[in-house]
Amino acid sequence: ELRKGKWQDVLADVDMVDAVITDPPYSPRTHAGRHAGIRQSPIPYDPITPELCAEFAMAWAPRVREWFVLFGDDVSAQWWKQALADAGLYVFAPVVWVKPDAVPRVNGDGPASAVEYIVVARQHVVVRRHGSRPGYYQVSTASTRGNSGEKAHPGTKPMPLMQRLICDYSEPGDLICDPFAGSGS
Repeated sequence: ELRKGKWQDVLADVDMVDAVITDPPYSPRTHAGRHAGIRQSPIPYDPITPELCAEFAMAWAPRVREWFVLFGDDVSAQWWKQALADAGLYVFAPVVWVKPDAVPRVNGDGPASAVEYIVVARQHVVVRRHGSRPGYYQVSTASTRGNSGEKAHPGTKPMPLMQRLICDYSEPGDLICDPFAGSGS
């Protein structure tokens, strides 16, 4: 089921889900349009703030049976960790998504941005499936581009990455919610 609008409005009636796997907006620094040392157009939707992270975590913590999996940049990942911990969840060290085809830092004044962070947290429950999940994912961004070479959405995630996360953090028959669906990957 796809609902368009802000999660506060369109998901108010969602009672319980097994997992939240989502790609929320990133910090204002990322949204300002600074990527790999070149100036790009700003991202056309509002960035996340510590207050919005806290609001989201408090609203969803009682409604998620097991896992939270959220993307972030180096700044917002810290906000998510704090907000989820404050909401009473067990928060793990961030997992990284390594992008082997990341854009180099064009002006050569520092390292390229070749990773994004995935914050993983869970309820204080006995998990249904034991075993370690990956500490990193290495997936190309190539599949996020359409025929014209352009991304359909500035935050599009590769389908293989999303499929792996769903397999690692859910079971067959689970209800997964993506409150920040963006382009829907």
